[in-house]
Amino acid sequence: MVKTNILNYLSYLNDSDYIAEIVSSLGADETLIQLLHSEELETIAATCLFITDAVLLGSQNQICQEAWESHSKGAIVPELERLVLSDNHFIRQQVIYTLGKICSYDSIPILLRAFHQFRDQDPILLPRLVGELFLLGVDHPGDVIQSMIASPQYLTRWAVLKILPEFIHNSPDETDEIFLMRYKFCESLCDDSNFLIQAEAKYEYQFLKLNLRRRQENLSKSEYKKQKKELQRLKPGLSFFQVSGQFNNYLYENRLYNYSIEELETFVGQLMEETTFFRG
Repeated sequence: MVKTNILNYLSYLNDSDYIAEIVSSLGADETLIQLLHSEELETIAATCLFITDAVLLGSQNQICQEAWESHSKGAIVPELERLVLSDNHFIRQQVIYTLGKICSYDSIPILLRAFHQFRDQDPILLPRLVGELFLLGVDHPGDVIQSMIASPQYLTRWAVLKILPEFIHNSPDETDEIFLMRYKFCESLCDDSNFLIQAEAKYEYQFLKLNLRRRQENLSKSEYKKQKKELQRLKPGLSFFQVSGQFNNYLYENRLYNYSIEELETFVGQLMEETTFFRG
């Protein structure tokens, strides 16, 4: 019954009373662990959704909060951390997202371990993984980005251009220090040996330069919009954001749960053949 109710949670989204009834049931933690051991993506995704909402809605329901803090956290978080290193790309994505959303600060070490393990094996995972590390407040986030820029794998370096906006997400006011860090990383990628990275980096770099001018010269709103529109002409037809989205869809639709770098490179090559690289 508990298992069925957890898997049916999608029909009771944000219902804290429904969640409270489950987490206070006998064997709830054991059932959640059993579901996380299922190795079925849909089951794990549904379980992670339930866990996330049980934690986030805890502030609205004392039963949920007490259950999580008193016993569920100690039982469930290690199971989520175990799955961070799963052989399944989608399961890794799902549990990394969950650990970030439930603010599992103590999970930073295992997320960093995953970063070093998958940096050059699963570039599609990196924006999600690094984004959650930033959200959890990893020390020296610039070192994580610098490690990617130093990678011999161009797909890893290219992923940086999808990650850089996370600096803004993590710091809405975007301090000068953060802005200059983004500026520096983007500038370095403008000289990358790979032309796909160069093209996207130069486009993003021009936007950063425009924003810098806006800060320093107090550009009018109309002038800023005008120059921003002009820069759209430089936008390349292929970005890492597009590649990662389409490749994730390709994997999911074909029920492929892992991939090799060679397969991803082949996929990028096919996209390049189908795409007008620069928009006129």
